[in-house]
Amino acid sequence: MNVETFRQLLAPAGQAALAEAAALAPSESAFLACFETLRKHYPAELVKAALEMAILRVKAHAKFTDADRMYFTREALEQATSEAVARHRCARGRGGRRPTTRRNGRSQRRGARVRGSYAVPRR
Repeated sequence: MNVETFRQLLAPAGQAALAEAAALAPSESAFLACFETLRKHYPAELVKAALEMAILRVKAHAKFTDADRMYFTREALEQATSEAVARHRCARGRGGRRPTTRRNGRSQRRGARVRGSYAVPRR
């Protein structure tokens, strides 16, 4: 999908096409039948984008709770980290480590002094 098609999808007519596409519950195998149904009311490029987005949103429900409000490309969805994994990584990164600062070109933890190449906590 190019930028112009995406802008059309965001317009009111595109949102209507997207809603109708989602109501058809399209799948890869039923794409052509759904395309022909929507093509009677909307331009071909818009119908293709709406159906593709509806299919991707169904697949995205496994990764995202708000998938119905999100916009995807196939490649980005395949590479996307799920919300559960992202929350876990965020909590792990926040909870277990203290923030680091840079002093004299070296990274060290706050409240620690540098000995050699590693940080030693102050006592």
